[in-house]
Amino acid sequence: EVFKSINPSCACDIAILKNGSLLRVEVTTGRFKPNGSLLYPKHKRENYDILAIVLPSHEIRYTPPLPAT
Repeated sequence: EVFKSINPSCACDIAILKNGSLLRVEVTTGRFKPNGSLLYPKHKRENYDILAIVLPSHEIRYTPPLPAT
């Protein structure tokens, strides 16, 4: 089950409930700096389990990386 925040002041953007475990996802935009490193706004780490960084190319990078399925 996936739950989307409807209030911009919520601690995270998406909550995922799978097999009784809750996973909190924060979504943000990012871009690559000229040196190749990823630049994105900082978020409070205690508010999410996974950070989803959406790039201008519509690619999404996850921190920490998602496990292979």
